[in-house]
Amino acid sequence: MKRKSTNTEIPIYHENCILRGSGDFGNLTEIDQEKIESVQPCGSEENKIMVEINLPTRKDELFLSPSVLCKILENYKNQSACSENLGMGRVMWRDHRIYIYKHGKFDIRFATSEDDAIKTMNSISRLVLGSVFCEHCGQPALECALGRCGKCLAGNHLKSSEFFNAFNEPILEDGFGLVIGVLRQLINLVSENENQQIPFESQITEIRDKIHEGIELFLDFLLKSSSWIKIVSSIDLISLSLELVVTLEKIMELERVVKEKSEIWENVFGKINRFIKMILENFVSILNIFYGNSIQALENIKENEVGLQELVSFFEKSEEDVFNNLVTIYERTSLNWKGFLEVYS
Repeated sequence: MKRKSTNTEIPIYHENCILRGSGDFGNLTEIDQEKIESVQPCGSEENKIMVEINLPTRKDELFLSPSVLCKILENYKNQSACSENLGMGRVMWRDHRIYIYKHGKFDIRFATSEDDAIKTMNSISRLVLGSVFCEHCGQPALECALGRCGKCLAGNHLKSSEFFNAFNEPILEDGFGLVIGVLRQLINLVSENENQQIPFESQITEIRDKIHEGIELFLDFLLKSSSWIKIVSSIDLISLSLELVVTLEKIMELERVVKEKSEIWENVFGKINRFIKMILENFVSILNIFYGNSIQALENIKENEVGLQELVSFFEKSEEDVFNNLVTIYERTSLNWKGFLEVYS
């Protein structure tokens, strides 16, 4: 894809948002020895220690969302595990085993020293950042991303050559290519079946696998990033990709309902498919904003938004549940680009 700028236009978050890098939990990439609660020798391995680090929260307050933590760890390699009910996760990072707890406690095992534990923590904190609650909006950071929470975008943006140039790094380029490739595959599938039911089921496993692979690459890039711009932009891309998975699941549910009533809905397949196509095209446009093609991408979103609102108006007039499902899909997915339209308008 040809890039039409030398900068990526990055949204700016509210000064009290966790993605702005300020506040009590702002820049989690700078953990120091004051956060260490205890150090004990490892019973199973000589010359290794267990280090407990506690990040401050108010009494009985959750530091992170267990459900979002598990969603993140599910996409991070095979060396992780998570329990939403227990409110904890486990990550294998190099030679360390790290336990993550919902109230802000981190147990780092098999560290060679306190400095080694802090260095490990500074990496892992980036991995879990998307699950940490933002004090400004009260939502996990993944919901702050792209302004979905409705409170955290500051109504401005900055031009960043730093993140633009990061696409020269294969790990980010490959992740981007996987996710946008899946979207184009889906858009072509919809276009080929314009007035009939779309055979999503035949390709959905392959599509999910590619998106998860893309998210894993974004997570790897996040773990290796040191600048706040790269960290936050990685969170944006991870959040968008996870939302794409949710959107596809909703579309699959919709397709199953439509299949059961195909004799009734044959005359509206065109509208349903046009709706799905515009939703997917808007995901592509958001990715293109990060890729440096913001002007054309924003025009495409604006044009599709007009068409989507017309279709939603049509769906809302129907009493059929299937159309209510379409309205619900729009209400959720449009949060991914409405903030962008406000910021860049």
